[in-house]
Amino acid sequence: MNALVLLLFSAVFLNGGAANPAVDSDKELLQAIANGYVANRECVERCKATFVILEGEAANIEAARRGEIEDLVQAKGTYLLDGSRRKYERLYDPDAIKSHTFADPGGRLRASTGFLSIQMLTNGRSSLRYVPSYNPFTGGFDKRASIEESEGSRFSESMTFPLDLGSKEPYTSGIAYQLERARNHVHGLKVVKVEKNVPFEGRGVHVVTLEFDGGGYSYWIDYERGCVPLRILSRRDKEGDYYDDWYEHVALLGGKLWFPSRNVFYCYPTRRVKILEVGTIQIDPVIADADFELTFPEPVTILDKVHLRSYKNAASFALSRLDHPDKTASRLIGRPISVPLPVGAPVLPGAIESSRSWITYLGLSIASFLVVLVISRVVRAKRGSHVGGV
Repeated sequence: MNALVLLLFSAVFLNGGAANPAVDSDKELLQAIANGYVANRECVERCKATFVILEGEAANIEAARRGEIEDLVQAKGTYLLDGSRRKYERLYDPDAIKSHTFADPGGRLRASTGFLSIQMLTNGRSSLRYVPSYNPFTGGFDKRASIEESEGSRFSESMTFPLDLGSKEPYTSGIAYQLERARNHVHGLKVVKVEKNVPFEGRGVHVVTLEFDGGGYSYWIDYERGCVPLRILSRRDKEGDYYDDWYEHVALLGGKLWFPSRNVFYCYPTRRVKILEVGTIQIDPVIADADFELTFPEPVTILDKVHLRSYKNAASFALSRLDHPDKTASRLIGRPISVPLPVGAPVLPGAIESSRSWITYLGLSIASFLVVLVISRVVRAKRGSHVGGV
């Protein structure tokens, strides 16, 4: 990490470490930033987009922004949003994944870049998720997918897309979410500094700095354009890592959404870089039901944990099947965990009330049987000896 970067980190974080009385007077501004960010991100109910992700290493953030990447790996992606319906795909070349995945001496798998292909569908109630991780021990990819009850956070955390478009609060880690956590002092998070109208890339922005137990963030907020963070600088003291996150090419889409179509993420000191570039994006398009379907690179086995069914060798899967499983094309599976009786449930007539488990009763039954068997043999032996003596 060069001296200029260290100086920047010190200026942003250390100067904001002391109590700043001006922060209290900026509460209205901070609330306006949070409201503006959420309103901008959530103003779109439908979109269709394609994108690419570039990963590798770069000498510094300036080189990363210029696209000067070493050991380059590329993924192609698609994203569809229509209300509660969403489809997300991020697909890397299988050979690239193989060449960057290895096993450590302990037998665990390691990915040098941490990239994984992923395919997901959700209707807001159930979600299908497929992550074909590579196993160097077998030389193949995991071919198991799962359907589970939806959790917005799980879908959003697995998705990489500018502004987490389509995600609703609190399933995001954006500036609005962080300001709310700071207001409640979650993990010691607090706003320590607010700088207004700071020159940045030819524009005037507000810089908001937050500290928490073991790290901190600084956001360069474009207040005039949807409160989009043009840059996010963060640190994690325990790991010793610093992250530099830039959002570029901000434009007004559909007359209502301020959207950054390029995101450059850089990590010190590992020099890892990830660039997401949106190729095409349509706001409020007509999306056919047939578009919400995944086609897998290879047939997979899908475990439906919602309807307790499984699909073998599925080449594709449509969103409409999440709530309406095809019983003729699936196998019924057993419920993995039995549901215990509720506390205070009435005891049926003739039932035995006991706190002992069924294993205890089984052991007592076996022991009783053995005792009876031994006594029976002893009695027969005595009768036989008596008859012989006569």
